[in-house]
Amino acid sequence: GEWTLTVYAVSNEKPELLNEGHIAAEEQFVLQPYTFATTLPEGKIEIERGEGWIVAHNGVTGVQFSTRTGRLTDYVSDGRHIMRELPEPWFWRAMTDNDWGEGLQRTANVWRTNRRKALGATIEKYDDRVVVKGKYYLVDAPSEYTLTYTFMADGSLKVEVAWQRGERELPELPRFGMRMILPTDYKRFVYYGRGPWENYIDRCSGSMFGRYYTTIDDMFEPYPNPQSMGNREALRDLTLYTTGAAGRAGFRVEAQGQVAFSVLPYSDTDLKDAAHTWELVRRGSTYAHFDYMQRGIGNGSCGKNTGTIGAYQIPSSGTYSHSLRFIPLVV
Repeated sequence: GEWTLTVYAVSNEKPELLNEGHIAAEEQFVLQPYTFATTLPEGKIEIERGEGWIVAHNGVTGVQFSTRTGRLTDYVSDGRHIMRELPEPWFWRAMTDNDWGEGLQRTANVWRTNRRKALGATIEKYDDRVVVKGKYYLVDAPSEYTLTYTFMADGSLKVEVAWQRGERELPELPRFGMRMILPTDYKRFVYYGRGPWENYIDRCSGSMFGRYYTTIDDMFEPYPNPQSMGNREALRDLTLYTTGAAGRAGFRVEAQGQVAFSVLPYSDTDLKDAAHTWELVRRGSTYAHFDYMQRGIGNGSCGKNTGTIGAYQIPSSGTYSHSLRFIPLVV
């Protein structure tokens, strides 16, 4: 668990134009840092193999992988496909107003296409889990990354992604994380992290740790010029719910370290291509990002040399990795 102390400076009188009890200032202190779960669940799994594929399941929840590439091709629980498109590494974001001011739309464009080539896969089988590792090469930004999936006896799936630059110099990354596409019947969620409003790594001191209940629609920010939006820092856990004829279901995401996230009804490409909010069109999917880090917002719209400071950038000279654990729910 995590222990925090939040201190408020509150008016005990009714000042002019303000209500009695108005909060003039607040600050939060972390007394005991969050402890991320590391234990493996007990139990056994069954494994089946075919031409080019492997399936692991516990009788209720199962996964399927390509044995050639190591790619996760399906994740099903109680007969329900948990995601429409499964987690994949993601390095680009729809440019913010400040990004345009810094010229990031030119220097970071190499990260937008995300074309990749599979280099091979390894599979390790145990009684209580299966570990599938796939290696990939990014074509347009020459570098390698590794995706490692660990499917466990309780039906949970741990996903780890690691990236390392090759010999060629590359521009800084707008983000490093994973993206997945969900059906639109996921409408509500609860998370523990910084909130309740949008915050970024250089815009989060006024966003307090807490457990927040919200909806996909409420993550949207009506900027006149659509851009990357809805980010929340320091995620600890998140549960997405759906309500249908078969009852309420969903899945839980547990952070395994530093994670920021957003869940929106529009993709980065949708946000990039729309010049105005009214031009955005919903395409029947929900787009979830879970990032090790997203570049800070900075002040680039204020002019040259006013951009994001180094502490909030993601230089390509680094080696980055992070992981998440997905747990299906049937309520």
